[in-house]
Formats: sequence, C-alpha cells, structure tokens
Amino acid sequence: MKTVDSSHKDLQAIAKCHRSAFPESLSSKLGLSYCRKMLSFYLENERGILFHMEGNDGVLGYCGGIRNRHPGQHGSATSMTQHTFRLLVINLLFRPWLIFHHEILANFPLIIKNIKLRFNTANRSKSQTRVSPVKEFIPSMGLVVIGVSPKHQGKGYGSLLLKDFEERASKEKFTRIHLSVKRNNSQAIAAYKKNGWLIGKEEHTELHMFKNLD
Repeated sequence: MKTVDSSHKDLQAIAKCHRSAFPESLSSKLGLSYCRKMLSFYLENERGILFHMEGNDGVLGYCGGIRNRHPGQHGSATSMTQHTFRLLVINLLFRPWLIFHHEILANFPLIIKNIKLRFNTANRSKSQTRVSPVKEFIPSMGLVVIGVSPKHQGKGYGSLLLKDFEERASKEKFTRIHLSVKRNNSQAIAAYKKNGWLIGKEEHTELHMFKNLD
C-alpha cells in the first residue's frame, strides 16, 4: 500500500476520513466544509505537508504536518486557527453549543491569542518575528494529525503513514520530527513508542514526543 501527495481534489474524501476517524473532535463537529478548510492549510501554506493512502473504497488514511525551519514561527494550532478563523466564527455562530466543547474550554488562552492576532496587525507582525531565547532551536517537521478510517484500523496503515512521514522529513533534510498527544490517548502513545518515538516534555494534559532521524 502506497501513499500519495494530496491535492485540493482530494480534500472532500480526506475530510470524510477525518470525521470518521475523529467523530468527537471539534473540527468534525463543525462540519465537513470546516474540515475541508482546515485540511486546505496543509496545501496552501508553504509550511504544510499533506498526503494520504488510497484504496478501492477511497481514502484509507491521511497525514498532515508542518515544517518548522526557523525560530519564532507560530505552532500548528495558531497557524491552523488563523487559516480557518472566519469559517470557525461563522460555524460557531450557527452552532453556539460548540462553544462549550472541551477543546475550546481547554484552549481558551490560545483562542484569546488568536483573536488578538487576527485583529491587531502590529502585534501579529511582532509575534511572528519574535525569537525565543529559552533553548537552542532545532529545525524539525511536526506531525499535526494522522488518521485512519475506522474500518481500516488495526491493519498497520497508521505505521505506514508514520514511516512515510519520517521519509519525507528526511528527504527535506530534517534531523528531527515531533508531535503532541493527549496523555490519556494511551493507544496512540503506544503506537508512537513502537515506531521509535520518545517522550520529551510532559505537560498536565499532553505529552510532547520526538524522534531523531539518521
């Protein structure tokens, strides 16, 4: 089974795969059009990468990532929110109950930050050029999302997508890949560890994992 580079014509099918793989996520609850817009980030932003796995019955799984070549760049959450901001607001206006979705409640500071970025160009420009002096910067490719259609889970497709992600990062001369995962997502954590990922920084609700590439 091979993976292929995704294009805009694939977004509808990938969005459906996303919603089936993550039915309780905020993006899935916001609807198919929002999922398409969210996924389009990986194709329209020069930092994005998106590929998927096809079978006889459509998209079996997909993977999206973000390149971090320079210090001070926005993370995936902020970049994605800015990309989908208008549609996000519109969808929340028509689905106000989603304001209480756990992903919004857990990321309220991030939401405030994105509102300020959206409406304050000066602050946004300053934020984009700010360099953190905390530690030495290592260019890396971040794994933002990886999903496999429920009816195709347990067949090793997730590991194939991870392997392809690593190979793509290596081809672009990255020496490290990284991701964030919920601490209570034991199944995903076990899968990442099985594929050689290590736990780095630990937070209250998330684990930051990484893998050094040869």
